[in-house]
Amino acid sequence: TPNDGNFTLASTEKMESLTIMDVNGKMLQAIEQPSMKQAISLQGATPGVYLVKVLFIGEKEAVTARIVIE
Repeated sequence: TPNDGNFTLASTEKMESLTIMDVNGKMLQAIEQPSMKQAISLQGATPGVYLVKVLFIGEKEAVTARIVIE
């Protein structure tokens, strides 16, 4: 679902890290040990597609999801 740059990432598993990047791989925000319901603010970000990379505790591979900012 597109958003305005403010959103909440919720998980049932504990996260080790959370990284938000643009589609070119430029890191915009990195959070170590985010909460299981982490508020994210990318206000002022250019509208477009961004990647959210989450590494869960005990996992070796990160999970990547797309978000769209309008």
